[in-house]
Amino acid sequence: GRRYLSPPLSDSAIKSYIEKTKESIVDVYETLTSRERQVFQLVAEGNTNSQIADRLYISSRTVEIHRSNMMRKLGLHKYAEIVKYAVKKGLLDSNKDPLNDEKK
Repeated sequence: GRRYLSPPLSDSAIKSYIEKTKESIVDVYETLTSRERQVFQLVAEGNTNSQIADRLYISSRTVEIHRSNMMRKLGLHKYAEIVKYAVKKGLLDSNKDPLNDEKK
């Protein structure tokens, strides 16, 4: 009941698949859930887990879980790496004070 491809056809299919994967480079940031993105943004802006929890109406523990998942997916280990990544992605407003919601 199995189907097999002839060698020329299977070679063609494999080459086609490899070319498609080369063309579609995935931005790891796009793999984050919308909540993980919210937490990422708020962490990068300098908010504590408690502040983020209050702002998103979730528990501090839930923030910790989202933060941990987000950091694992992005391969980040420290707060400074989060900020650096956010700056690189253009996610931080350079005119905004991260410790205050007001513009400079």
